[in-house]
Amino acid sequence: MNTALPCQRTFGWVLAAVFALLFLLFYGGANIVSDWIPWRWHPALPGEAAWPFYPQWAPLYLLMPLLLFWCVVKLNWTAQWALLATLLAELLLACVFFVLLPVETAFPPRHVSGWAAPWFELATTLSMRHNHFPSLHVAFALTAALALQPVLRPLSRLLSWLWMMLVAASTVSIHEHHLLDIIAGAVLALLAWRIVPPWAQQAAVLQRVRLEWLWCCNQWAFARRHRRYALISLMIATQRLRRPQRGTLLLSGYCFLQAVDDIMDGDRRSRTAPIAVADDLLAAWQQRRFHTAHNLMLLAHDFQQRLALLPNANHALADVGALLQVMRADRLRAESRAVWSAIALAAQHQATFALSLDLLLAALGSPSRAAAAPALTTVLGWCSVMRDLREDIAAGIINIPQTQWQQLSPPPNGTPPDSWLRQPPLQQWMAAQHAQALQQLSLLDTQLAADSLDPRAQRIMRIFARSVRDFAQRRFYRLYPWLASDA
Repeated sequence: MNTALPCQRTFGWVLAAVFALLFLLFYGGANIVSDWIPWRWHPALPGEAAWPFYPQWAPLYLLMPLLLFWCVVKLNWTAQWALLATLLAELLLACVFFVLLPVETAFPPRHVSGWAAPWFELATTLSMRHNHFPSLHVAFALTAALALQPVLRPLSRLLSWLWMMLVAASTVSIHEHHLLDIIAGAVLALLAWRIVPPWAQQAAVLQRVRLEWLWCCNQWAFARRHRRYALISLMIATQRLRRPQRGTLLLSGYCFLQAVDDIMDGDRRSRTAPIAVADDLLAAWQQRRFHTAHNLMLLAHDFQQRLALLPNANHALADVGALLQVMRADRLRAESRAVWSAIALAAQHQATFALSLDLLLAALGSPSRAAAAPALTTVLGWCSVMRDLREDIAAGIINIPQTQWQQLSPPPNGTPPDSWLRQPPLQQWMAAQHAQALQQLSLLDTQLAADSLDPRAQRIMRIFARSVRDFAQRRFYRLYPWLASDA
């Protein structure tokens, strides 16, 4: 699979960071556990204790991580993933040996002075007391050299093998490993390289890795735009830990639908015209055929597959199609800077949030739907309009009814200033909308107390209600402080 990833270079460094954290956890944990093991293994061969000691080789011992960093720079994302999977397999298997066979080396005490002393102290500290058999230094260096072979020129290949051999030699030269440790490390690397990469580079496995990365990238993009999206990601991550299948469905839908919404609203650049993107997605969704080489299509394909597993799959799939149509309509009115009537705007917002809430409830396994609490979709629409009023006007999305819009002076280019928003007709409309929202919130309390609502629906709806109430009572006036004096 040669499909490009977004932020591919970042992908490699993220994998490196993940591996470093897991290495510290398992490698350090194995050493702690092995301290409690009552036996020790002595792998020294006859005469090894008398082998010469060369502390000057310590810097070479410490060069092994740079060989792995070379892999991050040179390999494509599929090879980077295969390398990570192989290294993790080696780490986990080695940790089993570290715990079951904690090693006591046969080398005499080592005393180092001069320029090599700090390098040697660092090397021995990183090596830890009992984590010797097999040598992960040798295993990792050999694995990195094997991974680099397809992408290097002949001279660089020779350099990678020389680098690997110097690392292996340094483990003996500074008396960190016995010969059996080195042999075991090499065998571990060869076995892991034969087994793990073929599995890791299967199409299904690579697609799952690609999906996970796309989800991460999209959540990062959302959170950079506004911190509320970071909170949503945290809530979904919590749900994913508690209920993996349900949480992954929520994550899949959130990333796909929010990405489409960002493209339609102009918050995300697209190489293809947004309307063409919407048309392609609608056609693919209805025909259930996706060109998954495109990242957005892969997100759509995954979401559809997960929705199809729900008991009410047909309704949920139809809701997604309808929601895509609603977002497409928003894009059309943004491109033409269309000004709609109050009734048309209310219907558009009602459709947007009713469909979104229905999908959320279906994903959570709740039989309840948005129609059971219509006041919620009303206040969600109001909150969205007031929260993003400036940005929407700048993007051409006019959420001010035609009657009021015609009484206003033309907005300046870009985000309208406060002076433009303070025009009396607009102030009166915003104040009236705020008062209606407070009335709807009071009505919502009654609707949420109904026995017909499923407990899961009640919980999620109450979360939304609290958020909107907080906006209405506090954040609304921070956005539009001149309306506070009229309240």
